[in-house]
Amino acid sequence: MNIALLSKHFKFEICNVIQKIISELEKYECNIFMHSSADEYFSGPRVVCLDNTDDIIKKSDVIFVVGGDGTIIHYAKEAAKFDKAIFGINGGNLGFLSVCDKDELSKVNQIIAGDYLISERLMLEIEFENKHFTVLNDVVINRNADASVLKYSVSKGGKLICNYSADGIIFATPTGSTAYSLSAGGSIMDESLKCAILTPICAHTLASRSMILDMNSELQLSIQKSGNKNDEFFISVDGETYRQSLNENKSIKITKSKLRAKFIEPPNYNFYDKIRKKLIGDTNINI
Repeated sequence: MNIALLSKHFKFEICNVIQKIISELEKYECNIFMHSSADEYFSGPRVVCLDNTDDIIKKSDVIFVVGGDGTIIHYAKEAAKFDKAIFGINGGNLGFLSVCDKDELSKVNQIIAGDYLISERLMLEIEFENKHFTVLNDVVINRNADASVLKYSVSKGGKLICNYSADGIIFATPTGSTAYSLSAGGSIMDESLKCAILTPICAHTLASRSMILDMNSELQLSIQKSGNKNDEFFISVDGETYRQSLNENKSIKITKSKLRAKFIEPPNYNFYDKIRKKLIGDTNINI
């Protein structure tokens, strides 16, 4: 079996986890493909380091990703380009997107035995200023601290949904509904849904609430210029931020991606158990 073993960081604790995984995989005579950036940290008779991440993913049957949520999001999108599934192992703190904690590495045996399920997740495509991005978690539009409150219009399939005056707005997938959108007052969505949630940030009206939208039609966000010379906004795509001047009205298009992120889950995986454990801190609390 060919296994990709990927991480963006090689801190001491993460290196310990990766070394344990390598030892376990070698027991099963798995071929282990890693990025060349890991070459100075790991070696073994079945470890092969390659320069190109795409080559690593294409050669592998399963992709193991060790790290925090940002690392898992990054490699889930890379794997989706080749219709491959990832197995997320928490090497960070909260680790909401992982299904295996550092003290649960016995789950690696299940994956090798093929005893797992695959969950497909909705992703979005965003287009602005001739730039195109794929989104697994969320798209966040925020105003500059010196800018006026931004005025937004959100349409779906050419029909107006709502006008907002707010500090910003979040479009989150079900996977991202437990992140910034939740902190801003949005609902938690089951990971299997094919919808997006729209959540205004500090809206200047008591009537503004989150909305859950199906993604069968294009969403269009129009940002209106107020006349303030300091007006600009920041657009964050899965945590990567781009600064945009607002010298004219701006339009952002959001559509459903043809790609699907695939996550490997143990047979007994329960999304709502994870909600109680990670976000509430007590598996005995009912929600």
